[in-house]
Amino acid sequence: MAIRKIEKKLFCLYCKKRTKFVADKPIRHGNKEAVFLQCSQCKRHETNPYALLDRQNNEHHRVISSFIILLILIIGCSKQPVQIEPEFDLTFKLKPPNIMNYVLELNNSEIRSGVLETSWNDIKVRNLAGNYRIYYFDDNHYVNYIDEVNYDFKKNKVITRELEFKDKKGIINVSLGSSIEPDKEQSINLVFEANGTIKHISYCLFRTIGIVSAKPERDISICDTGAWTNTTSKGNLSDGKYYCDGLVASCDSVTGRVCDNRELGILDVEADECYFLGKTLVDEKYEIPLNIKTKDYYDNTDYLKIFVFDMDLTKKERVFGEWSYDFELIFELGLS
Repeated sequence: MAIRKIEKKLFCLYCKKRTKFVADKPIRHGNKEAVFLQCSQCKRHETNPYALLDRQNNEHHRVISSFIILLILIIGCSKQPVQIEPEFDLTFKLKPPNIMNYVLELNNSEIRSGVLETSWNDIKVRNLAGNYRIYYFDDNHYVNYIDEVNYDFKKNKVITRELEFKDKKGIINVSLGSSIEPDKEQSINLVFEANGTIKHISYCLFRTIGIVSAKPERDISICDTGAWTNTTSKGNLSDGKYYCDGLVASCDSVTGRVCDNRELGILDVEADECYFLGKTLVDEKYEIPLNIKTKDYYDNTDYLKIFVFDMDLTKKERVFGEWSYDFELIFELGLS
């Protein structure tokens, strides 16, 4: 086989340096032909000088890597530790009177929720500008909330609050001031008696066939916290709509705290009419005159059934939903 002259600068393991390698003589390896490369200085042969070169380069790389690691360690020991910015730098420190649930919102969007224990609880969030509101509640109390407006970007800011419930859910009893008589139109007081707090009362009436009608003499809704207005913090309401303490009512007319003829659809009960009273009762009795008209065949199988609802703040959607008042059935009884 004619040998083409080959010369390469390679690392010789025997000479411990880069030297010139030249082709020497042909060999056959299986069905392939190859050549020996010979170091021009030590005259030793290497059939795969590239592998030797790779190994030597790897040794160089290991030495360089070890040196770099050692240098990093030396530099690291000679300087102060790097200060890492905390992920959370605003803390709400809350202490409730008992175990309860909470929802923390920033600008009406939920950012934290969970359970508060009776000791101090730390709720850590990013220190962002805006309006924070903390809702807190349990099964025995109406939803309460506190507001915090934050524009202070001080690091590790702490807002401390002791929470207290204002409104424990009470018990209500309902009765008629007198008995319903047959074949008669009469005015009978519907009596609500609250033990504790019952917020924003609504009621529905269901009558059996012996009762022709049962309606309040005056259908009104009461604003407990002031006067009904046709504006909210978000702007003006449409005609006939009025606002009071988070509630929007449809009124034919408004006189101070009284909304006349509040429209209310049938709630989730079997009833003939429903009425939104709106009034909050706190350890008190409240009477509504009902105009009741009966047939001559009214007997002891007939009755007037009363359903009573209160209203509490609820959140329909988990994160971006707004809190709004919703009805909850708390009492039902047949009266005769």
